[in-house]
Amino acid sequence: QAIDIMISAYGSEVGCAAIKWIPTGGLYVTGGITPKNIKHIEGAQSQFMKAYNDKGRVSPILQTIPLFAVMVEDLGVRGAHKCCKILYEQEYLAKATAAEEEQGGGGKEENAITPSSTAIGGSKNTALMICSIIAAASAGYLFATTRTK
Repeated sequence: QAIDIMISAYGSEVGCAAIKWIPTGGLYVTGGITPKNIKHIEGAQSQFMKAYNDKGRVSPILQTIPLFAVMVEDLGVRGAHKCCKILYEQEYLAKATAAEEEQGGGGKEENAITPSSTAIGGSKNTALMICSIIAAASAGYLFATTRTK
């Protein structure tokens, strides 16, 4: 009975998100709950889908929104890692280019910030990993994302 209540609440909240955003390209349900409970989520007669579709007079809108279950559990961490990588490249590689230009394009200055000498321990991968952990911890996992046509 507890799992039915939780799955109904989850489906209801996903339905509310779909009504709020109206993502005509699809609503992607992500995170650890979805793949771990897929047997309770899938199927038109599941508690999840009943609660998802139970939105009164706006329920017909939900019929136009494709719903997808993302079966990987670490999507939030992957997204945080990608954002950190982009920020790293913009920030640190731009500083390395600027330091090189200050020298007139010649050899690199000994204290210049380069991909191999970041402020976080000297390793690009270490910096990215630390950024990813911080971003994932502060942002948490998003339960749904949207894409428009």
